[in-house]
Amino acid sequence: MKKCPFLLTLNFCFVLTAAFSQKEAPERNRFIIDSSLRVLPTLKADTQIAELYRAVSFRYSMAGELDKMKDCLDKALKLCDQHLNGPLTAEEKRSWTTLAIYIYQNHTGYVNQTGKDQLQEDLYAKLLAQFEKIGSEDGIAELKMFHGDYCAHHNANYERALALCTDALARWSITGNKKMQIRTCSYLGRFYKAIDDYPSALKHFFQSMKAAEELNDSISLANVYHQMGNCYRAIREYETARDYLLKGLAMRTTLKKSDLICGSYGALGILYNEMGDDNLALEFHNKALKMAQESGDWTFETMTLNNISIIYTKKKKFREAIDNLWKAVDIRRKNHDLDGEAWYMNSLSETFVSWEKPDSALACSFMALKLLESVGNKEYYIRTYYNMALAYTLQKKYSTAVEYAVKAMGVAKEMNSVQWVIELHQQLSTIYSESGDHKRSLEQFKLYTSKKDSLFNQENTKKKLRTEMTFEFDKKEQAMILEQEKKDAIAEEEKSRQRIVTWSVTGGLLLVLLFAGVLFNRFRLIRKQKDIIEEQKAMVDEKNKSITDSINYAQRIQKALLASDDLLGKHLKDHFILFKPKDIVSGDFYWAVEKEGRFYLAVCDSTGHGVPGAFMSLLNISYMNEAISEKNMAEPGLVFNHTRSKLIESISADGGKDGMDGVLVCFDKGKVNYSAANNPPVLISKGALKEFPADKMPVGKGETQRDFETHNIPAEKGDILYLYTDGYADQFGGPKGKKFKYRQLEELLLSIHSKPMEEQKNILSSTIEEWRSDLEQVDDILIIGIRI
Repeated sequence: MKKCPFLLTLNFCFVLTAAFSQKEAPERNRFIIDSSLRVLPTLKADTQIAELYRAVSFRYSMAGELDKMKDCLDKALKLCDQHLNGPLTAEEKRSWTTLAIYIYQNHTGYVNQTGKDQLQEDLYAKLLAQFEKIGSEDGIAELKMFHGDYCAHHNANYERALALCTDALARWSITGNKKMQIRTCSYLGRFYKAIDDYPSALKHFFQSMKAAEELNDSISLANVYHQMGNCYRAIREYETARDYLLKGLAMRTTLKKSDLICGSYGALGILYNEMGDDNLALEFHNKALKMAQESGDWTFETMTLNNISIIYTKKKKFREAIDNLWKAVDIRRKNHDLDGEAWYMNSLSETFVSWEKPDSALACSFMALKLLESVGNKEYYIRTYYNMALAYTLQKKYSTAVEYAVKAMGVAKEMNSVQWVIELHQQLSTIYSESGDHKRSLEQFKLYTSKKDSLFNQENTKKKLRTEMTFEFDKKEQAMILEQEKKDAIAEEEKSRQRIVTWSVTGGLLLVLLFAGVLFNRFRLIRKQKDIIEEQKAMVDEKNKSITDSINYAQRIQKALLASDDLLGKHLKDHFILFKPKDIVSGDFYWAVEKEGRFYLAVCDSTGHGVPGAFMSLLNISYMNEAISEKNMAEPGLVFNHTRSKLIESISADGGKDGMDGVLVCFDKGKVNYSAANNPPVLISKGALKEFPADKMPVGKGETQRDFETHNIPAEKGDILYLYTDGYADQFGGPKGKKFKYRQLEELLLSIHSKPMEEQKNILSSTIEEWRSDLEQVDDILIIGIRI
């Protein structure tokens, strides 16, 4: 198949568009449609015909003629079906697969405007089956990637979107298509960002960035800088966000990509708005607006008008905000974008509510509801009903306000939107309170607080896991005893067998005839014993597997007792954790808890490692939690005193000195306090490293029993606090097989402290692995870095 006819069709459509770009959109669309349909009978190649139908369908979409759009798409799909189900050369397979995916993308536009979701699912399933039949791995991967994007943006089904794009990424990795790996990683980054999983989002953005750097792909690199900037903005790391957004803008400016420059201006406008610099925010938004208007990008023009209205609303300039939103509505209506029109109608409703003009707010909400009959976006229904509840509350029509809040709640629960459910419980509590129904107001407020707290409350689960961990350790100990008994039995049988063989050989020299009979009998006995030994060995192997499985399960339990990513992410916006247990389970641990606005983080090294160390970590966590959560001890020094007292009382009565070394840090409204047992914290501030004092005694029975002191760390924003145990410094390795030592560790931290936290973790991990080389890891390793 030749490529020229296919390209000529594309060129023809482009020339028509360019030649009449100065005409009004309806006139331009009609001319291109009519001209294309006149050319259609002259085309002979099916690829040309199918592509022209697809191009015309897009023009029908812009004209709002959805039935004709669907008819053109169906005709293009029919041609694709005929060829994808017939014999294909490699080139034909690529051409028709690519064209089918283009049609799928156009079909998404039809579904977005009609709300006929099942049609898109049917088309996806049909194309997937065809691509699998012809063995098009690239086609399958690209289709899954685009369908994941559809699921995310059309239905907010991020779970399915992540699954589809993760599968696509795995396929691109096999085929070696780096370009598509970059794009899919960016999709995954955006999806994880949408569900507030920022570490996973940044991980995929970094992966995309590295691939773009390898390919020297400037456009993709500029885009991923932009996405990373938006991600850091979402977690309020504004300075880092600004750096990435400005890098993206500089690269896009060099590339002279006006549409991308426009996006960078818009993102910087949003950033400066959140940073509180309204004037600078408006400056960037106005730049973006001007570029969008000059290029004819009405989609971005309306988004920018909406962003400008948000700033005016914040400044209480409601008339200016409303004017900008009406412009956005008019543009979306002119371009037959019902979905966008409904969105900006809701924005108008929200702004009128802020202006305390409920009548106007309700008028906009009812117009949005009318549009949603065609769009069918469920999340839009939640937003519309919520706005109506707010407006009716302003009118003091409380029963009607409750009715719409309950409607919104129903849709939110159907979509499993936890954040909306929490928001609506709070709103219902407010409505009932203003109406004087304080009983129901209290009920809704309790639901609001309980659902909000349930996102973070994991204490009951942890108590259950502690019990299970103790049970698993008991099982493991019994199994080890049984294993040793079996080993002893096997050894005894082996010794007995050797004695019998030796006696038989010696006796055979004297009694040749008797030897034959004895040897035969002994052979049978040996074979029987061998069978017994092999049976016992199989039992021991099975027990070994059971023990290993139990310890692996104990590892999962221990991980559950460590500080959760959600809890750390809530209180430590920028940090890393390098955790390398020597064995499956560990005596080193990190643990955290929040109490009355204070956040405590412990980094500790229990006596021993492996199973004994893990069991000690369980006791240490339990006693620290008791001190903070039950005894209400606020100072870290008091917490360590209590933990030491409980350890001595419970396990050191017979003279044992089990316990832990470590540091407990308390973050309290900008202040940082700590108490340290042997392991001091380290702070790097303005390029200088400072080691803080530590009490030279363990948390447990030791030579000294004085009270632990609570110290203050004078940390400033941007400083980096490092907490670590002795495993890293004590690791043997290097050219002479010596310890790494603390001095070398501190020099390494000084050299990398300005790098991103994830990169610091990777450097620390690779450095210690290179240092120990083939030597055994001697102890558990734990380092936590925190950017203040």
